[in-house]
Amino acid sequence: MRQGLGEVRTESPSNRTSNRIARVFLCPEDGVLVALHAFIKTTPKTPDDDQALETP
Repeated sequence: MRQGLGEVRTESPSNRTSNRIARVFLCPEDGVLVALHAFIKTTPKTPDDDQALETP
């Protein structure tokens, strides 16, 4: 990942039995964290469109 870009991964609190993972990409900007993109994974593979956002 690019410098200054962070990621949070967590299980979806609405349905823990389905192994859905929520991912949020964050970056610091003027002393606050800005959420750049968020999605819920429903399959093991990250969608190509979402994965392209990680590429510089």
